[in-house]
Amino acid sequence: MPLFRQLGFQRITAAGHRDKALEYGKGVWMKYILPTTHVLYFGIQVKKGKLDASGVSRSGNANVAEILNQVTMMIGHEIFDPEIGKRVLVDHAYIIAGGEITKAARNWLGNALDASQRRSVIFMDRDDILNLYVVNGQAVPELRSRRRAPSSSTPPF
Repeated sequence: MPLFRQLGFQRITAAGHRDKALEYGKGVWMKYILPTTHVLYFGIQVKKGKLDASGVSRSGNANVAEILNQVTMMIGHEIFDPEIGKRVLVDHAYIIAGGEITKAARNWLGNALDASQRRSVIFMDRDDILNLYVVNGQAVPELRSRRRAPSSSTPPF
């Protein structure tokens, strides 16, 4: 989210993540104001691992049929923008994966969506995110390692 803020997106809002209520496929929504003062709305669905079109979901991989369901909900459900006091539709849907989004997953989703929906979907995988940091002169965040807490018998240093 800090990267999107640096890129000029506004009102970056997490939607219903505590209990998944009222999320409707959008993990996050945000808006971007064009130089012409027109506003574009974006929904984001983020997945932690690799996104593949295989029939079996492995640990850390997202099921592409679940993504299809979430994208369809995201595009079809309105969000409320409190700054203008109106309900608006998402113009574009980002599907972001912390790992790779395979060609098979992209093709499967593209074939499953109709032409108007397909035109609204933007894919970003790990490499795309890292490239955005580099191109925009931002420091790439360090990976957080999942270290276990030191045991009581081990000194903290």
